[in-house]
Amino acid sequence: MTAKARKALGQARLVGDEIAAEALLGFTPHEHEQLIALLQRVRANLAAAVGR
Repeated sequence: MTAKARKALGQARLVGDEIAAEALLGFTPHEHEQLIALLQRVRANLAAAVGR
């Protein structure tokens, strides 16, 4: 990866972290964990459906 790409990736991750923090504002740590677990299940379901 080039230095320019590493810099862009780092900036994109910072923006993503800021957006995630804003989206989860007011969620308890437990609610955040629940949401992630549910989204992982949705992703697995969709991946399985594509494989059929």
